[in-house]
Amino acid sequence: MHIGMMMSSYQGESTFQSGAELQAHTQIQLLKSRGCTITVITKKRSSHSKYKEFINGTAIYRVFPAGLRSIRAALLLLQHRRQFDVVHIHGQHLFSTPVIVLCKLLAIPTVLKITIAGQTTSPMALDKLLPRGWNPCRRLINQVSRLTSVYLAISTEIADELKSQGIAPNKIVALPNGVNTERFHPVTSEVKQQLRHALGLPSDKKVLLYASRLIGRKGYDIMLEAWKSIQLAYPEAVFLVVGKGSSEAIHALEQLQQELGKDAIFYKGEVPDTAPYLQACDLFMFPSRQEGLPNALLEAMACGCACVASDIGGCSDLIISGENGLLFPSGDPVGLADAVKLLMSKPDQMDAVGQKAHETIKANHDIAIIGENLLQLYCKLINER
Repeated sequence: MHIGMMMSSYQGESTFQSGAELQAHTQIQLLKSRGCTITVITKKRSSHSKYKEFINGTAIYRVFPAGLRSIRAALLLLQHRRQFDVVHIHGQHLFSTPVIVLCKLLAIPTVLKITIAGQTTSPMALDKLLPRGWNPCRRLINQVSRLTSVYLAISTEIADELKSQGIAPNKIVALPNGVNTERFHPVTSEVKQQLRHALGLPSDKKVLLYASRLIGRKGYDIMLEAWKSIQLAYPEAVFLVVGKGSSEAIHALEQLQQELGKDAIFYKGEVPDTAPYLQACDLFMFPSRQEGLPNALLEAMACGCACVASDIGGCSDLIISGENGLLFPSGDPVGLADAVKLLMSKPDQMDAVGQKAHETIKANHDIAIIGENLLQLYCKLINER
């Protein structure tokens, strides 16, 4: 089976990778292990990158220039139309719109994955120049997207959003994101101590981790506000922050570090692999304001972390509050601090919650399971063509 994958960015052009890109990469590796051939069509974002290259056996085309990428992508698809059995599009955006139309004309099945809640309702860049609420560009893209074979909804919130847009339920396939549980998994106490030593973390304190971008949507400001209360109640705990951020976010973090002391906060910046940090920590905080089905939370739960997350979209799909984690009201730093302190006050419960989190991911979100379901969907669409 030859699968075309379309996404806004893919490996090799920056150290930062979006959640959608990371999830696509995880799926591509699984599909290749099942004998599939993958061709990626993405945007060229750097003058140094090649138009075509192979990375670990995957053909990658990077189209340019800006403004004509969508047309170039459609022409590339037309050129290779006899190769593709199905085209999988990650995200609803202008880049992929002509491809959906062309695939419909060529009778190539398409899977359109909605990667984040609100994607079908948020205004496009050009819409923001017009009176509020008009959104003609977004409406046009929504209308054209209806030509896709199926929509892929990774969370209940996204499925409901699609239904509210008038998409027929039989055209919506609920399939969540997956995680590689061979890479993200719990470790023994001995290995945890070894990891802490290697990462420069204290071995005798509780380590609370935030591992995501330091941007407003991810709620870093909520986390920083909550930490003051948490640290006051548990001065023996340390705060570990992993992720790239704006200068404003880094400044806010440094100010808090000066206020509470250097030994209270460890900032590691962007790291190539978050797995060791997740395996070395005791509790994971995820205060995001908007998500699809977050990779960061999937990975933390897979590693057996006790997780505290905002009660939004995909987080509510993953966590049954009180069983395999705790949810707090989105945007509420007091609620976040209270949930963290509740788990900290009950160490045995915190361990049990972490174990249950791992079991949840292993049973329902292992990439092997998600990948097989994805393959079955592809086969169904090809057979119906």
